[in-house]
Amino acid sequence: ELSAALANRTLPTLTSKLLHERLGDEFVNQGVFERIDTALNNGKKAVISAFAGTGKSTNANEYGHYLKDSGKIVRWLSSDSDTKVKIDYDQIALELGVKVDGVDKSKIIDQVNRKLTDNKNDLTFIFDNVQDYNDIREYVVNLPQQIKLILTTRAGKLDKGRKDSIKNYETIELKDFDHDQAKQLLKINKDTSLLDELVEVLGKLPLKLNQAATYLREYNVTEVRDYIDEVRNGKSAVSFLIDDLKK
Repeated sequence: ELSAALANRTLPTLTSKLLHERLGDEFVNQGVFERIDTALNNGKKAVISAFAGTGKSTNANEYGHYLKDSGKIVRWLSSDSDTKVKIDYDQIALELGVKVDGVDKSKIIDQVNRKLTDNKNDLTFIFDNVQDYNDIREYVVNLPQQIKLILTTRAGKLDKGRKDSIKNYETIELKDFDHDQAKQLLKINKDTSLLDELVEVLGKLPLKLNQAATYLREYNVTEVRDYIDEVRNGKSAVSFLIDDLKK
């Protein structure tokens, strides 16, 4: 009877939590999903590396939604400081029935990993915007093998030369959008006559293009020429959006 009860018990499960709602495929750098898929399916960790504004977090978040939409569980951990990553990790612990108040971090991690080992769900953890490998080291080095791992960072290869660094990973470097992708992102109506000029003044940095596209769509901008002139007169797409929101 005891063994039957143990076999039928309901284990605590996690729900997916991501950075924000899905933006759309047009916000994703070409080929990124395929490269992440290849890395994870080959048992590797995916490390998305790029300069600021290139879309590391956006691409990771969109991929997370791609997994979530296919029935998998994805957890987002903000990792630009040890405090932030602990807050998100403690939430995971609580959902798994692990106490965190007054408990040493190493014990929390050990108990979480035990729970994750028993968990039969397809799980992916995304550690976003890692600034210092030491902030996440304890959380990732002993993760059960079935947990897929994605990191975003400006640092490129993390913790090079350290014996307990992340092993067996694939670095995925992001680049600016190409001209055609930038045009597609900025296309808001059938009038495409100014798209080439719009890309010229904005450049191809994904963050700037994403914010400009969001502005153009949310405010239903029809006078694209006025927008281009504003940018040419010294206001970036980012500052133009911020200025308008302050009105």
